[in-house]
Amino acid sequence: MNTNSLAKQYATLTPRERLPLIMAAAVREDESERMRLVNSAPRFTCTVPDHFPLAQALDEAASIFMMRLLDLATWFWRASGLLEQRFWRRIDEPEDETDAEMWDLVRLFAYLFSTKLQGWRRVCAELNLTEADALLECLPGWESVRSTETATKGLVMSAEDATAIVRRKHGETRRAITVEDEAAGLRGFIERRAEWWTG
Repeated sequence: MNTNSLAKQYATLTPRERLPLIMAAAVREDESERMRLVNSAPRFTCTVPDHFPLAQALDEAASIFMMRLLDLATWFWRASGLLEQRFWRRIDEPEDETDAEMWDLVRLFAYLFSTKLQGWRRVCAELNLTEADALLECLPGWESVRSTETATKGLVMSAEDATAIVRRKHGETRRAITVEDEAAGLRGFIERRAEWWTG
């Protein structure tokens, strides 16, 4: 069966048949096939409240943001654990350069975690969502986020100190993200997704 005769059958696919084919085309980066499958799907109309696009965009942003925050939390705890292991293995020895580098990493992950969370809270405040954490509390991993926030409070450094560490590792042109960088990224994502949902 050639592609054209197969494509004629696309309109008869059920959603359970169509979605795996769309995903397979996306994985193999066959954009034209993916779009043929998407465009041949029957349409139905539904009505939603006017705030739906923004609510959906925020839901998507919260889910992705939580995954990224949990990733940073994992790196923070991993670096903390490695530093603690070094300390107990070398309790009678003086600190060395590796200890200082590990400490810098722990503090950098604390900074990045805190910066991301502050960026989220800033964007929520701009949207008059006074309970910024409420969008995250219902997601898996919230308790891990809270415990990491508590653990990082005394370790957070300034953006300048974080940039100094980043530059030592990655070169003079690099810098650490700021709260405004994170907020700008989130704002842009929410706006693009809300526009997409608006159609």
